[in-house]
Amino acid sequence: MASDVPANKPAMNPARLRLLACTAVGWAVFGANIPGFLMRVFHVEAPGVSAIAWIISIVLIVGITGYLSFGFVRERRITWLVLSGLFFLVISQVLRVGFTMGMLDAPALVAHQNTIRAADNLVNGIGLALIGLAFLFLLIELLSSRQQLMQEHAILTKEVARRQTVEKHLREREALLRGISSSAWDGIIALDSAGAVTFWNPAAENLLGYTADHMMGVPLSASLAPPDESTASLLSLCRPATTSDAPSTGGVTSLKAKRKNGTKLDVEVSISSMHLEGEQYAVCIVRDVTERNRMEAEKRDFEAQMQHTQKLESLGVLAGGIAHDFNNILQIMMMTVNVLETETPPETTSSMCVEKLKRAVNRGAALTQQMLAYSGKKSIALAPLNLGESVNDTVAFVQSLVSKKARFQLDIATDLPVIQADAAQVEQVVMNLVLNASEALDEMQGGLITISTRVVQYTDADSAGGAASLFNAKPGTYVCVEVSDTGCGMDKEMRDKIFDPFFTTKFTGRGLGMSAVLGIMRAHKGTVKINSTPGTGTTIQALFPVNTDAAAMPSATEQPAPLLEMGNNRTVLVVEDEPDALALDTLLLKQLGYTVRSAADGVEAIAAFEAHQAEIDCVLLDLSMPRMDGLQALQEIRRLKPSIPVLLVSGYAEDDLESRLKDLNIQAFLEKPYDAHTLAATLAGLFA
Repeated sequence: MASDVPANKPAMNPARLRLLACTAVGWAVFGANIPGFLMRVFHVEAPGVSAIAWIISIVLIVGITGYLSFGFVRERRITWLVLSGLFFLVISQVLRVGFTMGMLDAPALVAHQNTIRAADNLVNGIGLALIGLAFLFLLIELLSSRQQLMQEHAILTKEVARRQTVEKHLREREALLRGISSSAWDGIIALDSAGAVTFWNPAAENLLGYTADHMMGVPLSASLAPPDESTASLLSLCRPATTSDAPSTGGVTSLKAKRKNGTKLDVEVSISSMHLEGEQYAVCIVRDVTERNRMEAEKRDFEAQMQHTQKLESLGVLAGGIAHDFNNILQIMMMTVNVLETETPPETTSSMCVEKLKRAVNRGAALTQQMLAYSGKKSIALAPLNLGESVNDTVAFVQSLVSKKARFQLDIATDLPVIQADAAQVEQVVMNLVLNASEALDEMQGGLITISTRVVQYTDADSAGGAASLFNAKPGTYVCVEVSDTGCGMDKEMRDKIFDPFFTTKFTGRGLGMSAVLGIMRAHKGTVKINSTPGTGTTIQALFPVNTDAAAMPSATEQPAPLLEMGNNRTVLVVEDEPDALALDTLLLKQLGYTVRSAADGVEAIAAFEAHQAEIDCVLLDLSMPRMDGLQALQEIRRLKPSIPVLLVSGYAEDDLESRLKDLNIQAFLEKPYDAHTLAATLAGLFA
């Protein structure tokens, strides 16, 4: 507040000023009565002065007495002393007026004038004494009040200092809370019992797009216009917090919020109640979790893809192991068929049965090849290949295998970049895609199958999600073969299982077609794109990378035609842990003119080789054996005779064993099951 006191002078304390004023007036009144008292005592006549002094005294005494009685003095005895003294002074003044007007000059009173004058002086003295005593008590009271005022002043000073400290702390806390709310990443919104906004921090502005000035006093339902389910949900969550008398802290609720520009975002809302000056408020903490939800969804998709990939890899390992064991069994069957072929007269029932058995063995071998293709362990022979020409040849063949109700539409370009691929495996991919398309068509009405080839660009966007996560394809130029059908289509659940081995929707299906496609495309560093909708059909694209730097791998089975009776008494050490396979290999080699020494495992092979190494010309060595496997036995045999030719056989593909066979100087490799003609041709090649 503004003050009239100069800035360089301290302001007078009002209580102290009143004390000084009362004291001065009191002594002035007392002093005004002293002259009259002295004039009467010493018989000095100055009636005019005395009357004026007494009138002034009476007025001042009455004024100060009333002021002190009702405004300042707490001790009522001072008031009674002043009133008593005033009473005596009034009597004295009446007598004084009588003297002045000559009323006491009557004959009856003349004799008593001295007595009356003495009484006047006595009454006047008593009045002055009482007033003096009152002022003495007043001084004592004022001094006591001054000390009390000083004590109260000290107490008030401390209280003011305390309140100033509290106010400072409150201002600091308010500034701290304002800073916290301003720097918080989460939106903080306060609502009153009517649902109107009473607080809206900057994060809420950034989150929802509404400014605090716009939101203050506005109902939350009006701010999130147009109202939707999320607004209704938020208000329903806030309502208990603004109506309940008991404080509460709500849990976290996920909602959809809408910004001012209409875009939606995912938020988490935590609502608590708060009492302030008798009012109930709801405090909402709003957190934007859109990005977190997106990342969590991507993480879930990635984990699902990883689990699916790991499942496929595990199934691939299982399929490879099963194929290996099947190959060992098929090897025995194949050797048995070859023996029967040499001993069965042609054009007989027995020879027909042997031929059927041979076809069955070949079908079993083809089945294991599909399993190996799925597992990625089937050897491939890369060579320059025109995909368009290969697709033309395959389609011409596969058309005879599908229903006559299937119509074909071809758009096959032949002027495509040359790719490096295994022609047989590319043929298998195309055949499996066409067969799957034909099986998806309506059995009664048939449908249309469209086959096309072209050059496409594979980008990073194409490699994100879906089936692309199962392949290792990189962005670049690819040659594509596309097979579309107008069949039943697939839903997401079916699309996710399409590459699972043994998954099929057909009663007679084996579920290995697309599994083999997966393994083949992985081996070629290609990829597969699938687009399918239930009821509208399916489109599958197989993409092969354009890579002119890839080198063709020689096939160990491409050997000259075998010749019978070509052993020339050479000695072959046959090492095989399967007794039946060992017996059949021995029998066939003897029929081919070889001398055979046999061993059931690596330990026996080393012992036999040490005893007869001078006469052994070649070693036929199985890879997987108990006690000591083929690689360990091979290393020991090489140590004994480094130049010995070795033909390694296994139920696994050569590519799968490439890292293990490195630097071992393997002259030839045969993948089981192999027939007698292939074995004879391979041995002839070793001795050529």
